[in-house]
Amino acid sequence: MSTKSGRPIDAIVELDGQPVPAADRGSSLHVDGNGRTVVTVQAPDMYRLLLNQTVSDHVLSVTAAGPGLEAFDFTFG
Repeated sequence: MSTKSGRPIDAIVELDGQPVPAADRGSSLHVDGNGRTVVTVQAPDMYRLLLNQTVSDHVLSVTAAGPGLEAFDFTFG
């Protein structure tokens, strides 16, 4: 992910419509004052959002708190 302006942008990250459980949080996530799991995008980089221990079906949502968030995806495998 990256930002158009180069200024930090927070994005709320949810797993199945809920904050990401502590055991499944990647190193880029933190919890804000409202209990939401958030990634702060500051520079073009690969952000670690999940660290699942098992293979299963889920819905991952990333919602920018403001305009200017850029997201890129890659498929491995």
